[in-house]
Amino acid sequence: AKFSYLNFNVKKEGNEVMVEVDVLNNSSIEAKEVVQLYCYRLDTTNRPKKELKAFTKINLKPNEKQTVKFVLKERDFFDFDPITKLWTLLEHNFQLAISKSSKEDIFVKDIKI
Repeated sequence: AKFSYLNFNVKKEGNEVMVEVDVLNNSSIEAKEVVQLYCYRLDTTNRPKKELKAFTKINLKPNEKQTVKFVLKERDFFDFDPITKLWTLLEHNFQLAISKSSKEDIFVKDIKI
């Protein structure tokens, strides 16, 4: 099966980040696709540069399109601060990516938390 990803949107509202993307099944058979949301850290940190934040598996009929939505909370971007011993926002610049796999980003957008 072949899938197209369209209309990637990222919107920050209060303490939440809404992420949406449309997925279209371009094939003539019903098929499943796993849509993955990754977060890239742009500032220096001891954390991994790229982290899987959310994913979902969808089932689409031939030529069917579905909007996939993810909601991240501000705390999803927190790190543990060893000095204060608290979870806190140590970085503020990130990129969010919609991917088919950890090695294949389809869309990437910058976001400031």
